[in-house]
Amino acid sequence: MKKIYNNNKDIITTIKSSVNDFRRQNYYRGQSSFIKIIDQLRVNVSEVINYKSYFNERIVTVDEIYIMEVIENITNAQNHSDYILLSDLLELQLMPLLIQWQEIIMLKENVLLFQDMYEQNIQNLEKYDINLAEMIRYNMDIESEYVVESTTNGSVTVKIIRDNQEFYLVSNNDPQNASKIFADTYYNPRISHYTIFGMELLNNGNALLEYKNAENVDVYESDINIIKLACRYGNMHHLTTGRLNIYYDPDYIQFAKASQSDSKNSVVGMHQPTIRNIKDDRIRGKFENLFIVDSSIRNQGDSMISNFISNIKNCDHYIDELLPEFKGKDVYIIAAGPSLDKNIELLKEKPANSIILAVGTVHRKLESIGIQPDYTIIADAQKNIIEQIVDLKDNHFSLLVLSTAYREIAKINEGKKYLICQHDFPDSKEYAEKNNWNLYQSGGSVTTTALDVSIRLKASKIIFLGADMANTGNLTHASGTARRENIGLEGLIPVKSIDGGVVYSTRILCMYREWIENRIAVAKDVEVIDATEGGAMIKGTKICSLLEIIQ
Repeated sequence: MKKIYNNNKDIITTIKSSVNDFRRQNYYRGQSSFIKIIDQLRVNVSEVINYKSYFNERIVTVDEIYIMEVIENITNAQNHSDYILLSDLLELQLMPLLIQWQEIIMLKENVLLFQDMYEQNIQNLEKYDINLAEMIRYNMDIESEYVVESTTNGSVTVKIIRDNQEFYLVSNNDPQNASKIFADTYYNPRISHYTIFGMELLNNGNALLEYKNAENVDVYESDINIIKLACRYGNMHHLTTGRLNIYYDPDYIQFAKASQSDSKNSVVGMHQPTIRNIKDDRIRGKFENLFIVDSSIRNQGDSMISNFISNIKNCDHYIDELLPEFKGKDVYIIAAGPSLDKNIELLKEKPANSIILAVGTVHRKLESIGIQPDYTIIADAQKNIIEQIVDLKDNHFSLLVLSTAYREIAKINEGKKYLICQHDFPDSKEYAEKNNWNLYQSGGSVTTTALDVSIRLKASKIIFLGADMANTGNLTHASGTARRENIGLEGLIPVKSIDGGVVYSTRILCMYREWIENRIAVAKDVEVIDATEGGAMIKGTKICSLLEIIQ
């Protein structure tokens, strides 16, 4: 049964690879995988039929006639080069049959049937890092909160049970296929070196090396329990090739150094369940911040490039031109926090020789009460921000456009459009340097971008309104904005409020707040005032009501 079980697991994994390749129209690789499927299937089907009574004890799952029909169907589709039908048959007929056999074996056998790689792995580890290997040999015990389970396809997963919560370290369905998706996410054919935080069972590192043929992968892990599990259920054969390096890094120092490398030939990959497994709240919070940035760049990468190409064509000015307009003036940065409702009407009384710089989310709200921003700034790369300015009464306002912001905004707007090139986007940086323009820091949000722009354009004072950096009153945004929601406290972080109490914030808002605090700390010749009248305390700002400022 163990032999059948592990062979089925390999066939299921190969089926998914073959189907994915056929659907990508990579027929050479798809057929190569298909040949492996047929070869493996002939052997395993014979074994299953030999144990027919075992599999048919309760219901009939081994029917020779049906099995032969399935094999005949898929071979006919392959012979006729009908790869669409072949993919469907592999996925809808053959794979469910194999999974059904796997489930029967798992139900009937009261032991874990997957292959234990411990002796082979520990020998490979000894050749690579004798100290780490001896540490594991000396104590192979694994804490009780780490539970090893079988997956749907017959592979291994690890469930972690802690603080009355459970979460999986690897896929509970098909870890190999999930790791190929991870490899697809991070792989770049121009990159030779990959730095991965999170060993899991080495599925992700091996997928980069085997599926994508990466040259070198460094894997960092802070939890010795995970390394022990990887020794038992992972595959460390690449340690002997020099292409795989693993580092036990309980203090996170080695990964910190590696991730800060500015090499153009290196990529840093983050495994989110590994971050969740960090027990120290403070350290986990820092890694969550890193993951947010990493995720944002990955998920918006293609959009950012297409947006950039469009924006440099449609923005007829550069932000540097506004230095004479901002220099020495008070700049009111109007964000979209819930507390904006408390004092926004007072903005009508602001001194004449000052500037209203509004984030795109609040432009419509300001317009509705008769306040026209001097400038509106947009930074988000996603297309849903088009709602911020579409169908406005007046579409001739001045717009500040981060180079990667959604491209249609600059196309629609009929006023002056000022491009902002940011440090952390390579194409933008190269474009600005080519034109001898200044670069700006985006900080990850439109409010942080507005702050850096105002500082670099030498504003005398910067006054925040609506910069709650928290869900004040369980609300996400001010009224009259498209993204206002009423939410609970689950998953939120308690932080010190502007009045000395407690307010609840999200991880990403805390990250933006910390960025603002760090930016203010190094700013010179500018005073930053928080007139939000609610939300989180922002270190480095002077707290003052808008009424007092205006008076």
